[in-house]
Amino acid sequence: MTSDKSALDLRPGDHVFLALDQPRDYVDLAEAIFQGGRQWNQKCVLFGPDDSAERARLRAAAVFDTDPRVAFLGGAFDSTRMFAMFREQSMLARSQGYDGLRVVADMDWLLPAALTTAQLIAFELMLDRVVREVGATVVCAYRRDSFDTLAVSGNASVHPTRFGLLADPEFVLLADAPGTWRLSGELDLASRPTFDVVIAAAASVGDCSIDMAELSFIDVASMRVLAETARRLRISLRILGASSTVRRCWSLCGFDRLAPTVSLVA
Repeated sequence: MTSDKSALDLRPGDHVFLALDQPRDYVDLAEAIFQGGRQWNQKCVLFGPDDSAERARLRAAAVFDTDPRVAFLGGAFDSTRMFAMFREQSMLARSQGYDGLRVVADMDWLLPAALTTAQLIAFELMLDRVVREVGATVVCAYRRDSFDTLAVSGNASVHPTRFGLLADPEFVLLADAPGTWRLSGELDLASRPTFDVVIAAAASVGDCSIDMAELSFIDVASMRVLAETARRLRISLRILGASSTVRRCWSLCGFDRLAPTVSLVA
């Protein structure tokens, strides 16, 4: 799960989590990311809060900069409108002679919306689909002093590429085919708090499938998270790529009775 990409190696379709400790780190990395975008003939767009000093310092490196909550969302937050804006701006960039978008977003722009951690992760999960759909490069920069530990770990777990982490997350959940999420890594006691909120975010969009063929380990507590989430949200959940051991453990622990709307498929 370790990403070996550098800021200059990012490609169209990459959705990147960037953990930040120092404002200077953000400015330096954003400049390098935009430099790479120019090499791909991408339109470089900078998102950030209106009062951000870093945004002011980076304006010269971007073709366009704004606070999307103010410019596109009327001061509120609506994920559906946000995704529509991404699609529209991608089409606009191509009409202007670019080969797509490269967005660097200081995620502090979302703070006034006061989203819950689950809502924030759900937004990033769905954004991953849109990024791949339009072939954009989107870097989401999270300041550790702006977001709590669970928000940082949860969002790191739903981005395919990550910078600024001391270690990769224990598991990763990514968009796959429509209605399907792809789960990889390991799920154990240490990862349970993060897994709980990430799965709740994924399931909040409704009936879905989770492909765990690339998951190397799952403990009973994490199976319970899946069962209880499906029951609580009243969704149908298909677990794909479940090994015979997982299917047997699921049945022995009574999760098939706890959550009858969950089906396990080899």
